[in-house]
Amino acid sequence: MWYDFEHRRSFKLAETTLDASIAPIESKTIELRGNACTTWGDSIAPATVLWVNVPLFNDLMKEWLTRKQELASGTITKSEYLEWLLQWPASADMAGKREPKRPWRKEK
Repeated sequence: MWYDFEHRRSFKLAETTLDASIAPIESKTIELRGNACTTWGDSIAPATVLWVNVPLFNDLMKEWLTRKQELASGTITKSEYLEWLLQWPASADMAGKREPKRPWRKEK
């Protein structure tokens, strides 16, 4: 997260959706389909995806996505985003599952 704070727009986060018509399976291989790509000048390449099967880590990624979206939309300020980073994990709301143990947003 710190690298992304210092080098904005380095990490792209996105949630996936589940297709309820397909039964979940245990598989040692994962197949992702889509059009995620990286660009550098005129060069376009497929994006590399990190997949971690740890619920706590998944909650962190969801919350990080939320904070990045809030920052991009102006819902939170850069200083509030920084405070969230500095106070994490005490500032975490676990992807909306609990109240943060330590406040990080400025009073309105």
